[in-house]
Amino acid sequence: MSDILNSLIKISHLLGRDPMLVQGGGGNTSVKTPDKREMYIKASGTAMADMDREKGWARVSIEKVLATLSDSQLFELPVQDREKRVLGMLSQSVIEPQGARPSVETALHAMLYNVVMHSHAVYANALTCSPDGEATLKSISKTEKLPGLWVPYTDPGFTLAADLEKKINKYVQEHGAKPNAIFLENHGFFYSADTVEDCVAGHAYWLEKIKQHINIDLVFDGATTINEPLKILLQERLTNAWSRFDISDPVIIFCEGREFSFAAAHPEIFRGGLSPDHIVYMGPEGVEATDNADVGELDKAIATFVTGYNMPPKLVVVKNNGICVIGKNKAAAEAAKAMVLAAAQIYKLAGKKMKHVSREHVDFLLGWEAEHYRANHLKS
Repeated sequence: MSDILNSLIKISHLLGRDPMLVQGGGGNTSVKTPDKREMYIKASGTAMADMDREKGWARVSIEKVLATLSDSQLFELPVQDREKRVLGMLSQSVIEPQGARPSVETALHAMLYNVVMHSHAVYANALTCSPDGEATLKSISKTEKLPGLWVPYTDPGFTLAADLEKKINKYVQEHGAKPNAIFLENHGFFYSADTVEDCVAGHAYWLEKIKQHINIDLVFDGATTINEPLKILLQERLTNAWSRFDISDPVIIFCEGREFSFAAAHPEIFRGGLSPDHIVYMGPEGVEATDNADVGELDKAIATFVTGYNMPPKLVVVKNNGICVIGKNKAAAEAAKAMVLAAAQIYKLAGKKMKHVSREHVDFLLGWEAEHYRANHLKS
C-alpha cells in the first residue's frame, strides 16, 4: 500500500505545485490498488501541494463508492437531501484515516482507469471555457485512436458522476474502450491511464496538443495600478461590507503585474463564474468600479452584489487600473488572486471569447455544503 500512496503523493505534487495546472485547493488525484477494490484519493478541503503520508488523502472502498450511483432512490430526492445522503455514503466508504473526507469527485474517479489526474490547467480551460471548445476538441481529436470526451457543464459531485457514467458507457460502445482524456465544460480536464507514467505523459501530451493548436503566447503589456486614495477607500468600504458577515478584519490584496492589468482592462471576464473553483474562491462575479469612484459609487456596487448573492464580494475590478481581491484570511485572498491570474490567462488563450456558468448552476455551488467545506478548510 505504501507504493500506491507514494504514487498518489507524486502526481498530486506534480499538479498542485504548478499554478498553470491547479490553483488554490482545486483539482484531485487518485490511484487504485492492483485488485481494484480500493482507491487512494485526494481528500476534500486540502491542497495537493501539501499532501504527505499523514494527511491530504483518503483510502476508500471502490464498491461502497460506486454504490452511490446504483442507489436509484438518490435520483428522486431533493437536491440538498440527496447531497447529504451521498456525503454520508462516501464517508462510510473511507477505510483510513479516520475522519478523512474524500474528494467530491470520488465516484467519478472510481469508474476511470487505475491512475487519475484532474487538473484545472489554463490551457485545458481555455478550451472548456470557450464557446468554441467542443468544436476545437473534436478537431484536434481527429488523429487520436481514443478521442477526447467533451462533457457539457454539469453540477459537480454526484450529478456529474451519474451523467458521466452514461457518457462513458456510450463512448465504450463507440470506441471499444473508456476515454483517457475527458474535458468538462467550464470545469477542467481529467486524464486517466493504467500506470502513473502513462497518466503523467498523457496529461502532458493533451495540454501540449492544445497549446500547439491555440498558438497564442502568454505575453501581457505594461502594468497599471490603482491609485493610493482609491486603495484606502476600497479597504474601508470592503472591510465594512465584510463586517456585516461577522468578519471584521478581512485580508485585502491589491494585485500588481501585467496579467492583472490585462484583467482590469477586460472586466467582462468577471461578469459571471468561469468554473466551480473560480466561483468558490473568487466569487460568482466581480464588483466593478472606476478609478475615480467615490464612497457612494463603491457602496452602491457592493450593495448590489451583496443583495444578489447574500455574501461579501471577493473581487473588485477597477477598470483599466487594477484588481483587488478579498478573503477571510491570507490563504483565501491568495487563492482568489490565483484564480484571477488563471482567468486572465484563460481569457487570452481563448482568443478573448468566454462562456460563463449559468446563474442556476452558480446558485447550486454557492449553496452546496461540499464547496463551503472546501473554502473553509483552505489553509496558508
